[in-house]
Amino acid sequence: MKLYKRTGSPYWWYSFTANGKRYRGSTKRQLADQQGAKRFLSEKYNNALNNSQFGEKAEITLEDAFWVTLSEVSGQTKRLYTSASNHLFDFFGKEKLLSSLTDIDIEQYVSERKRLRKKANTIRGELKALFRAANRVAKTHKTNRDLEMPKLKGFVKTRYLTDAEEAKIVTRLSTENTITDQKALNLFLVLIDTGMRLREATNLAWEDIDTKRSTIEVYRPKTESLSLVPITQRVLKVFEALKGQEQPFEKMEWAIKHLNRVIDGVCNNSPQKTAQRGKATIHSLRDTYATRLRKRGMPLSDIAVLLGHTTAAMSAKYAHLESSDVLETARSLLEG
Repeated sequence: MKLYKRTGSPYWWYSFTANGKRYRGSTKRQLADQQGAKRFLSEKYNNALNNSQFGEKAEITLEDAFWVTLSEVSGQTKRLYTSASNHLFDFFGKEKLLSSLTDIDIEQYVSERKRLRKKANTIRGELKALFRAANRVAKTHKTNRDLEMPKLKGFVKTRYLTDAEEAKIVTRLSTENTITDQKALNLFLVLIDTGMRLREATNLAWEDIDTKRSTIEVYRPKTESLSLVPITQRVLKVFEALKGQEQPFEKMEWAIKHLNRVIDGVCNNSPQKTAQRGKATIHSLRDTYATRLRKRGMPLSDIAVLLGHTTAAMSAKYAHLESSDVLETARSLLEG
């Protein structure tokens, strides 16, 4: 299944095989409208399958299943799934039929990736992409519905900033006082004090912010849900300073890159610490927010609400962090 260009034609053309029959033609979609051409191809393909003999499901290759899936995702998800598909193609071959995949095949793939010293989290992500592609086409194509996702235990690092690291970053961004530094500082303070993801913060509109109640209504693209988060006095001051803009954060590309560089320069100087605790990034500000709440005794179920997680299990990586009450009790027993 593919789209291609023909010399002299202003349109995308398509080519695919369904039930042993080859289909080719023009999508009637201009070259500038590749997404429209992809939608046309998907519809054409599904129609061909629906007209197949007695409604029997057609076979589909690993490559075509990923083509369908990748046409429906974007951004970081698309990049991760594209990378995963390339590794899967290298091992199974692009023409591998999804219906022929077995649990033994999956076990062999896992063994090979482990032999190449790939981490459990990496392998899990690749298999997650495979299972999503298989589930996406299962209604119209033959797949092995009995496949089971193997349980891979990986070490989950929760890289959070210490108070000292936070202070150094604030100082670094406050020293030069350029527009880029100020934008990066504003973003840093909002992220570390609200636990929002980067995209959630940069997509904020003024109507999402209630300064009287000191809350933000956050849209969570990852779960397609809304949730409220409280905001601190210093975040209120940030928003007050930005009131003249059309939205709280605008034209942030350079500021985001700059903030990443500053976090990296302050927090990732020690290879040993990086190996033990993980590399600090902008996402570490979200982990810092959750970690501080956990250390102060907040239950995982409440942290999950504030982070926009659909279940407390999604916040389980913070479960190992002891509350301050437990630490104080232990300290008093040891010193008593």
